Amino acid sequence: MTTICVCNEIKSVPGLYLIENIFSETLENQLIADIDCGTWKISRTKERRVQMLGPWHDNKYKIDWEKESTPLAPWCIEIANIIKQTIAQFDILNKLKLNEYDLCSDIKTNVFVNEYKHDGSGLALHFDSRATFKEAIFGLSLGHGATMTFRKDLLDLSSTPGKYEIHQVYIPPRSLYIMTGPSRYNYEHGFITGYTKSCTKTDTNNNSDSGVVEYRRVSLTFREIKPKEKVVIITSGKKLATIKKIGKSTSSSSNKHKAGIKNKSILSFLVKK
Repeated sequence: MTTICVCNEIKSVPGLYLIENIFSETLENQLIADIDCGTWKISRTKERRVQMLGPWHDNKYKIDWEKESTPLAPWCIEIANIIKQTIAQFDILNKLKLNEYDLCSDIKTNVFVNEYKHDGSGLALHFDSRATFKEAIFGLSLGHGATMTFRKDLLDLSSTPGKYEIHQVYIPPRSLYIMTGPSRYNYEHGFITGYTKSCTKTDTNNNSDSGVVEYRRVSLTFREIKPKEKVVIITSGKKLATIKKIGKSTSSSSNKHKAGIKNKSILSFLVKK
């Protein structure tokens, strides 16, 4: 892994961090080759090819735990370990407890691969599912860089609909971006411009003398899935809050737990989703 010098905290988009060149161009090319050994499918928008690894989810990102997970490929594990090694170098990221994220699990980790091959293709502005995924989102671009757009709705601050705060952040190839806090929850994000216009000679793996660059960007997104169980906290007969909990409850364990806390004012028990 290339020695990391700088973790950039993007001030214009709070909670967004960018770390450039987390590995070499040689490793980048090998990773792309490894990814191409996987099974590509056409996206639901019919605009690009995709690969999805980890637990199965529907188009609304609701996990179906009854369906078999797609095991993470060896390249997923390699990149996840590089991400953890990179995070460990920076106190600002360690304070966010980002190294506690499990990005190597077939049942906890969602890895989404998008391939972009022509000018004008992109990814519409969106929020990643808050119900399905934990807070931090980890993303990389291989092959080329691209400009990422962040848009915050200012409707709460203005009486005029359609007022937005918009920022664009260039994500170089081989760089890791991490969305946390406001960048994750307050800003929609996407890649909505033609990418070829963003390419430079240092931003390609072109070895041709023709001067014609065939654009191809492989985008990787790592997300940890929230646990599939819920803990319902009840006090004085009223439900106060619902939080997620790892593990599978059983009727015997639930009944035993309830019996052990009879007569207490706060009751916590597991319920199935």
